[in-house]
Amino acid sequence: MEYKNAKIWWAEGKVALPTESLRYITVAKFEDDEDGTTDAWSVVVVFESSDAVTETPAACKIKFLAEDAPEIRLTTGKMLKLYEGRALSATVVIV
Repeated sequence: MEYKNAKIWWAEGKVALPTESLRYITVAKFEDDEDGTTDAWSVVVVFESSDAVTETPAACKIKFLAEDAPEIRLTTGKMLKLYEGRALSATVVIV
């Protein structure tokens, strides 16, 4: 599965950003679920520089961690929310 270009907006109050590894792995939930349920998938977000990590919005690349994940969920215009536990950490839009 290949990385998709995206923009990330960090949630207000998000403290720890992945500045050293330039890689962020967490759970994503999708808002476009028509049946009211929300699928959750692990995603990998990568940044090109530590400066990009601290910007909002920031350019990034994203892909699913699992090879059998529904790649159609990462098409242009799709929005997803990233969580650390129950706390919202960021919003991502695929560009």
